[in-house]
Amino acid sequence: MPFPPEAVLVFDRDGELAVFESFARAADGLEAIDVDDGEYVAYAPDGRVVELTATGPEGEVHVAWAGRADPEDLARRLAFFQAKQSRPGFLRRLLGRGDAPA
Repeated sequence: MPFPPEAVLVFDRDGELAVFESFARAADGLEAIDVDDGEYVAYAPDGRVVELTATGPEGEVHVAWAGRADPEDLARRLAFFQAKQSRPGFLRRLLGRGDAPA
């Protein structure tokens, strides 16, 4: 599924991916304490690096272009995320249910 060019792809330390449709949605959807702790790395779909900053652990989240690109790292992170999805039992863990299909 192609991402719209204004999307923000946010990876956490565990390699999980959250996709936001815009900078504003990313700023609203991320917790300042996690941004302040350096929990996330973010990219545009074309590999441009997106900078995430917070005005302290209880402050606002700001999202801006970092002025550089790293499409190789984005590709590596997407491949890692995709590989995690295909592991047995992923859906069960994701849903927290033993009765969900693998």
